[in-house]
Amino acid sequence: MIPEVESMPNWPTDDEHIRRDGEQKEHLEEERRGDRPETADPARPDNDSRYVSRSDQNDASDVSHVAAAVPGTGAGPAGRADRPAHAPARQWRWEGRRRRNPAAATLAVVAVVSAIIGGMISLMLFPYLSVYFGPKPHLAEPPKGTNITQMALPNTNDPPAVYVAQKVGPAVVAIINRQQGADIWGRPAQQITGGTGVIIDPNGYIVTNNHVVASTAGLTVTLSDGRKFSARIIGADPASDLAVIKIDATNLPVAELGDSDKLRVGEIAVAIGNPVDPEAFQSTVTQGVISGLNRKVEQGDRILTLIQTDAAINPGNSGGPLCNAAGQVIGINVAKIPESQNVEGMGLAIPINVARPIINELIAKGKVSRVWLGTGLVDKDTARYYYNISFNQGLLVGKVYSNSPAEKAGIREGDIIVKADGQTVNSFAELRTILDTKRPGNSIKLDLLRNGRGLSVTVVLEEQPADFGQ
Repeated sequence: MIPEVESMPNWPTDDEHIRRDGEQKEHLEEERRGDRPETADPARPDNDSRYVSRSDQNDASDVSHVAAAVPGTGAGPAGRADRPAHAPARQWRWEGRRRRNPAAATLAVVAVVSAIIGGMISLMLFPYLSVYFGPKPHLAEPPKGTNITQMALPNTNDPPAVYVAQKVGPAVVAIINRQQGADIWGRPAQQITGGTGVIIDPNGYIVTNNHVVASTAGLTVTLSDGRKFSARIIGADPASDLAVIKIDATNLPVAELGDSDKLRVGEIAVAIGNPVDPEAFQSTVTQGVISGLNRKVEQGDRILTLIQTDAAINPGNSGGPLCNAAGQVIGINVAKIPESQNVEGMGLAIPINVARPIINELIAKGKVSRVWLGTGLVDKDTARYYYNISFNQGLLVGKVYSNSPAEKAGIREGDIIVKADGQTVNSFAELRTILDTKRPGNSIKLDLLRNGRGLSVTVVLEEQPADFGQ
């Protein structure tokens, strides 16, 4: 049982607290209205620490002063342990200046510091974010009806090669590719390879060959004026051997693109590149002619249509521009027929009209959306040797992938594809070349042989997964 506690005559009661709170509030209201000067409470004993005058509250030297309402105890809550055990529940109250909460100031400091740090991070990430959120270039199609040939050269007394070197040369760059490989003992080693690129946009977009930047552990671009920049790959397409890289620079010289469909055999051709050693032989200019057009060269499972020139193209020229006499880029140099085949002066370039849509797609999406049938195909020689199946032309369907366009169109294993869109196909490259003219959602008509009987199917093409059949 809890013993009864005698009342303490000097202890303020709750009613006394309420009365004094009201008097103090009324006193403050009168001061605001200016009804009376600020005075001490006449009812307050001089030594009563339960009251603090406004002058005491405003004293900057005593901002931490707090008086307890409990006689004989410590100030405020800290004095609760000193109060008598028989004290009633309401034993103390705070008096004096109300302290400001430091939380607002702390939050303000944190906000300012966070803003500074965020700004610094944004500046560091801006070059990378700008690739995704900044404006991207788009190469326009050549104007219809134009025909820049030897009959319509610029009005200049300079020889064609001099004019082209001065006009296009500043937009040609050297590319150093640091590839991570292994030495003859299998230990990690870095291999340095070089190539050429051409600037197509003043904000640092550069076109080159895919094989120039493949398997990179770091790219360095050297401009014609000697400045060096680190570069990153925007998009690469092994099928066409084209790639787009970017450096963080602005107001760069840009090469003008021409119309490769208007080329004629015998026109002057000028190649600019960095053969053998980009440091020693940067921006080498060679001159020749357009030796041939629409040259079909099989590369892997594709057939490339290329420009042939006798302008000297050597290792390191890959990715550089092939130009006409008007100083327009009409091709991207890609290969040279090796002298081991007892030939000389046979260089090849990707026509710029073929490269233009691929470049635009690489800039916009980072890749080229190619279509697939969803089949594993076997040519007639392989079918005869491994499967003991003989046929005169076409491709044997050795596998149909689940849920592929071919399966949805009803193609079966054992069918023989004879024609695609009316064109005879006898190799992977021939079929792939036809498929490369299509886009996801397009249709293709296939003529088949099934158990010796002919039939036709229409396949709605879909985007090709990476490394997944034909």
